[in-house]
Amino acid sequence: MTQILSLHHMTATDLDACQLADEAAKQGCQAISTFTHVPAVLPADFPRVSDQASVRALRSRMTAGNLTLLNAEYFPLTTGVCLEDYRPGLSRAAGLGARQATTHVQIEDAAAQRDAFKAFSDLCAEYGLLLALEFTSTAKIKSLKDALHLIETAGEGNAVLTLDLLHAARTGVTVEQIAAIDGSLLGTVQICDGPAHMAPDQLRVESLTNRLPPGSGDLPLVAMLRSVPKGTPIEVEVPQHPAMKSNVSAHERIRQAIRGAKSVLERSLISPIGEGFAPS
Repeated sequence: MTQILSLHHMTATDLDACQLADEAAKQGCQAISTFTHVPAVLPADFPRVSDQASVRALRSRMTAGNLTLLNAEYFPLTTGVCLEDYRPGLSRAAGLGARQATTHVQIEDAAAQRDAFKAFSDLCAEYGLLLALEFTSTAKIKSLKDALHLIETAGEGNAVLTLDLLHAARTGVTVEQIAAIDGSLLGTVQICDGPAHMAPDQLRVESLTNRLPPGSGDLPLVAMLRSVPKGTPIEVEVPQHPAMKSNVSAHERIRQAIRGAKSVLERSLISPIGEGFAPS
């Protein structure tokens, strides 16, 4: 089985979705993740697939690059969220053949969390999408244990985990805990790198703007990836705003990120390496 390697749009938000697809194909990826819904907390000029013309254009570029859409971003569950507002973004995701729609939970009350997650899982199912839950140190679901509990108790059989190894490392997830995850509940593993430790007040900044290409930091990526079930899609998410502000091109940032990911994956031997996946 050839491992699926995906490029996340956060790696190069200075590109539009079609440009991202072109770069992903050039670097030997099999998938991308992009934004079919952008909540108001993100900048107005944040890249997005916002209408049917954009869907058609991206679908054409994905077909040309032999790519699929892994995750459609970003559908946060917040207090008072109106899930009906997410229908257009979910419809665009479905039109692009997306596998999953990504959420973070920002609701404090446990019962309200379950209700919102269950309702959104049902809504995603209407569009043929899995609901992918990502835990982070800055969300209300901030641990692997709590994420898996919510998926198992409120996911309606239509929810999976997005395991970002940066967030896993920053929240103390162990290799043994990763190995214990039911493979049927693991939708995607996201990789990047970083220093061994990060100040708590810098975690959000690191996550959104200042990650390192895989293999260039101190995170135990190889050991973590060896605990991941074979066949789990691997996604490269490496926002590097300092490099972008220093005029390092999107092409070069992506090239470094994908090259690092391929090297780390090769060392982890999590699956046989297919054509287009060997280190470049």
